[in-house]
Amino acid sequence: MLIYPKKVAGQSGNVLRPTIKLKTFEPVGLYTAKYLHGRYKKRPHSYIMIAMLNSTTGFAAGKSSTNGTSTGRRIHYGIWVLIVGILTVFGSIGLGRFAIGMIIPEMGIALSLTNTQLGLIVSGTFFGYLASTAVSGHLSSLYGPKKVIAGSMFLIVFGMLMASSATGFGMAVAGQLLIGIGTGGSNVPTMGLVTRWYARKFRGTASGLMTVGSGLGFALAGTLVPFLIAFYGTDGWRASWFYLGAIVLAIAFLGVLVFRNSPGEAGHEPVGGADVAPDVSRVESLLAASRLNTKALYRSRSLAKLGATYFMYGFSYVIFTTFFAKYLIEEVGFSAARAGGLWSTIGAVSIVSGFLWGMLSDKVGRKQVLFIVYLLQGLALAALSFTKDPGLVVAVSLVYALTLWSVPAIMAATCADYVGGVLAPAAFAIVTLYFGAGQVISPWISGYIVDVTGNFSVPFMVSAAAGFAGAALSLMLSERVDMTAKR
Repeated sequence: MLIYPKKVAGQSGNVLRPTIKLKTFEPVGLYTAKYLHGRYKKRPHSYIMIAMLNSTTGFAAGKSSTNGTSTGRRIHYGIWVLIVGILTVFGSIGLGRFAIGMIIPEMGIALSLTNTQLGLIVSGTFFGYLASTAVSGHLSSLYGPKKVIAGSMFLIVFGMLMASSATGFGMAVAGQLLIGIGTGGSNVPTMGLVTRWYARKFRGTASGLMTVGSGLGFALAGTLVPFLIAFYGTDGWRASWFYLGAIVLAIAFLGVLVFRNSPGEAGHEPVGGADVAPDVSRVESLLAASRLNTKALYRSRSLAKLGATYFMYGFSYVIFTTFFAKYLIEEVGFSAARAGGLWSTIGAVSIVSGFLWGMLSDKVGRKQVLFIVYLLQGLALAALSFTKDPGLVVAVSLVYALTLWSVPAIMAATCADYVGGVLAPAAFAIVTLYFGAGQVISPWISGYIVDVTGNFSVPFMVSAAAGFAGAALSLMLSERVDMTAKR
């Protein structure tokens, strides 16, 4: 890494003479910034020119610009972070959490499980998710999101291998518990990490694009799982967990290579420019403040209201994602292949949901868009409880798909609006605790209701009621709460 003064006497243009050459090409992160400030505090005119790897010229000096791009590099590194973030959500949420909806019908038959037991297995996933989100934000503040994400993704792989080898209810629950811990430990820090890489005006859009991964996982599960079940027969559900684990493993290694904890670590500003101009002299105080303010976030009434709203989404959508395929096969009369086809279509349609509603929330406002989304979800779920007509079921499910991943995207953006980029992962982890609580109790309750009533109408109506409650709570939210003056 080369350190340059802003101007060299007797020189003109872009010809600069290096004053110091460090021994290693370490990224200019918070540690390096503090080091330089401490050593060169008498030379405030100095700034950093970073030696960057150029594909044609090797290491070339380039000046960091306001939009994060630099000489020899056309694509902002935040774009690569976003792409790998989408893949991480695809692996952890799309495959780790939602593929089970296509697997449990065959898994239940092979292991002779009741609907209540299947609900408890899914609840095990969400209990693990809840437990990990309770600490993932704090761990991200201490060790950085990158390490937490990597460890969690590897845990998902181990859980999938255990689920693939399950011989009974207990081992199936244990495998899903590990998958849940991994999904919470990877998804929450990933959503928070990406918001660090984008200015406020782009956070809703970036968070929405992240949820594309959930839809992709939904779509792949609807195609891959029925194929594997048809190919491997009675062991198809085991093969499904194995192949899904292999995909997650590849994504985990990609995240290790690409993720950076912050724009500063890669020598950039956020995409769209910094909301507040960076000040190297405040780096150390920001680090100390982030540790202190993390504790204060747990006492925030604004985050508590946001979390209660998120709880309703967690309770509501899980009934759909857990039992919809089973409902199609047992009550609507779909074959497994046709149910898988609709499942894939729902996943494909849902890909645009997070981006669409997240972008709209940037323009219209977070709580207004949340109200619309919850209202549409409540109406769609209520319709499913009253009809068994295949055509109407398809139409209603596609309407629901258009809103499916919108709430997490808006919640992530709202957390960043409330507390700023530094504390965004911790704030999102806190509201996700409420979301996780809804996910934990919902599958068990709905599975028990199905065993008692013999149909899925009542669970869908309960899910619709939660959606309407979420719409009401959305109107009580604040548009923006500035909990910290340091972003």
